Amino acid sequence: MPAVKLENADEAMVGRFQDEHNEIMRQYRRGNLRAAPIIIKDESDNNAGEDNVPDRVKQEIDDEILANFDIADDIKEVPAQQPQRRQQPERPFPLERNLPLANNEYINHHWVDAISAIVERGDMVEFEGIKVPYNSSFLRVKAIYMSGHGIVFRGVPYTRTRNTLAMLDYKRNELVEVWDTDDDDARDHAEQSQIEIEEHNIMRKRDFKLTNAQWPKFACDYRNFNKDVYLTDNEGHLTCRWRMITEYRNAKARQEQRAISRTLYHLSAEDVEDKSLRISDSHKLNKWRGTKTRGGSHNPGVHRHDAVDLDSTEDNPKPHIIQRGQKYTFGDIFSGAGGTSCGAEQAGVHVSYACDFDQPSCQSYRMNFPRADVAEANVSDVVANLERKEMRFDMLHLSPPCQYWSPAHTVAGKNDEQNTAILMAAGECINKIRPRIATIEQTYGILRNQHMAHFHLLLNCFTTHGYSITWKYVQLNEWGVPQPRKRVIIVASCPGEVHPKMPGASHVRPSVNQLLNSIPANATFNGPITPFPERREPWNGNGILRHTMCTNADSSVNYHPSGKRRFNIRELAVLQTFPAHHQFLDAPTQAKRQIGNAFPPLPVKHLYEHLLAHLRKVDLAFFPSEIGGLDDRVDDDGDDDEIVFVRATKKRRRFM
Repeated sequence: MPAVKLENADEAMVGRFQDEHNEIMRQYRRGNLRAAPIIIKDESDNNAGEDNVPDRVKQEIDDEILANFDIADDIKEVPAQQPQRRQQPERPFPLERNLPLANNEYINHHWVDAISAIVERGDMVEFEGIKVPYNSSFLRVKAIYMSGHGIVFRGVPYTRTRNTLAMLDYKRNELVEVWDTDDDDARDHAEQSQIEIEEHNIMRKRDFKLTNAQWPKFACDYRNFNKDVYLTDNEGHLTCRWRMITEYRNAKARQEQRAISRTLYHLSAEDVEDKSLRISDSHKLNKWRGTKTRGGSHNPGVHRHDAVDLDSTEDNPKPHIIQRGQKYTFGDIFSGAGGTSCGAEQAGVHVSYACDFDQPSCQSYRMNFPRADVAEANVSDVVANLERKEMRFDMLHLSPPCQYWSPAHTVAGKNDEQNTAILMAAGECINKIRPRIATIEQTYGILRNQHMAHFHLLLNCFTTHGYSITWKYVQLNEWGVPQPRKRVIIVASCPGEVHPKMPGASHVRPSVNQLLNSIPANATFNGPITPFPERREPWNGNGILRHTMCTNADSSVNYHPSGKRRFNIRELAVLQTFPAHHQFLDAPTQAKRQIGNAFPPLPVKHLYEHLLAHLRKVDLAFFPSEIGGLDDRVDDDGDDDEIVFVRATKKRRRFM
């Protein structure tokens, strides 16, 4: 796939992406991508770690990604005996847009001669003759005013879903609302995202429906136009159920099209003005999942579950007291030795399930999570066997093997089918397990232009089921890992769920020395290390490592601050923010690989503490210590407050 910015994709590029996406889906449905799914070599087996990439190639990759994304890359080595300091943020770029107007400048409506129609606020118009990002060609009019050049129409732009380059399914006459926001602009996102067109740009008015219902409800049916595609495109009603929010640091970054993050947000009930087009969010959530338990699905002290008809429940339920031992359940797919589960458990989840194909990793995982159900199997096989039973977790993490997306992977086309199968397996997990919240961690190399089609396919695995999804490129030292580790973090929320924001930087940022000093003398894998033949240049351990830790723990780039020796296995583990008691299979090579492959626990803890706080807020769930002043409204009847969408179907078994 040639290099392209999403904002500038033309019709030809849109067509190529759509063709490629459709072909991948056809192969998957025919079973061509399931022959040898998920089974790929470890990064250590083929030197795919980030530190095995030549500096020249690394720089080229960084330049390519930084040309498209605004990443604050302020990681610097701490000089000896000097404290680490953060750079001052750059000053805002003074490029204003959509300047406020006086009330007497607004016009309620205007007759447009070219289309022989009155256009008023709230109308949807199709326009041409002006270049707008994402091939946007529709405008919902929010304001009309007279300028020195004539009548101006200001409003929020919309584009067809096909122009998202397969991040959203291409459905005829389906639109996505486009919000481009600046972090340093204090105005409402919808206001600052508006664009302006002039009277001569308007082609026609369009019938328009804004809804939070899942497709195909309220969709345009081309059979009503004798299956005439052209007629449907130009005269059929338009439907919007999605919003694309692209976040920029400031106006300068927006002009350069270098984003911080992007969200594909499925509209909620509160976004829909027309009651006839509005669906209850709780109805959507329970139609998708079948159940929701306020405060968490794991509640060992409760044996009774009260099922209620959502259509009869009150819109503002009473606050719920979280019972002793009650927690949100968590599943870990592609779990490795348990880095993600470790951090999530520290945050407060109940680790219920894990799945990984690698036997040594599963052995290490069981040593640390003996109560979890661990499936030592291929993810595709596990998902296929879920046809006859229900497995529901409140939260799910997926870390698909990232060998193919690694900066070291330079041969285009190699293992395409296997890696596509990995992405499709992730999509099947979402479809079968149906978590309220899902997270993904991937190497930053997946943002490269050559991988854009597959990255968008990964996002589509969520959006095709109605999940809202946010991705952000994160320097994990900002989340507590003392390494220059770059990762793409994805957070998704299911249909009807309130979509969470990404967390900010962590206040917990241990240095290399702090972590090394935390190791107790009796810790396992903490034996003495043979010194280097010649002492290397010492470095200041009061900051972070100079290079990212990888599966082979290359001592030529990362070694002890003293310069006398390499790190031992326990030191490598704590520098990856594993607790000093975390166990690994008694094989040094396997332990190094498992440590290097892990999503470090400390940033996971930071992420999941944020997400758990979000779920508790949405559920109106409070710990007993938080209920002061709420006593007259608290639901403390001791039941599990399980909310089930009641249908005329047989009762399903709950999985905890």
